[in-house]
Amino acid sequence: MAIEKNTVTFKYHDNRDGGKAKLMTLTGVEFIRRFMLHILPARFMRVRHYGLHHPIKRKDLQRCRALLGLPYSLPVVKQLIMLEWLAQIMGDNPNRCPRCGGIMSTWGTLDELPPLAMLLLWLLRLSRRKAYA
Repeated sequence: MAIEKNTVTFKYHDNRDGGKAKLMTLTGVEFIRRFMLHILPARFMRVRHYGLHHPIKRKDLQRCRALLGLPYSLPVVKQLIMLEWLAQIMGDNPNRCPRCGGIMSTWGTLDELPPLAMLLLWLLRLSRRKAYA
C-alpha cells in the first residue's frame, strides 16, 4: 500500500496459504500489466463467479464430475508445437517451399513488442503497422 519511485507495494490474500494477507512489491510496469489482465475486452462479461465455477461450489463440481464418470481433475493438455500441428494439417513438412519444393530454414525472428505494449495496442484496437507507421 505504498508507491515508491519505481515500485508499487500492495496487500493481497494468498489463498494457497490459508487466505493470509500478505504484501507484494512489483515494478510499476509489472503492476500495471497485472492490473490490465483484469480488464475485459469490450462486450465481454465476467462469469467466473457463477454456478459450479464459484469457489464455494468446488465440492458440488467434483460430485457432478463423479456422477458423470469423469476424473476429479481436468486432464493436462499437451503443449502444442506449431510445426507439428502444421505438419498434421498440411500433410507435409511446413518448411517446404511451395514454389521449388526445397526446405526453407529460419535465419532469424522479428522481436515482439513487450506484452504491455501489445495489450495496449489491442485495447486501442490498433495494429502494429498503424501504431508505428
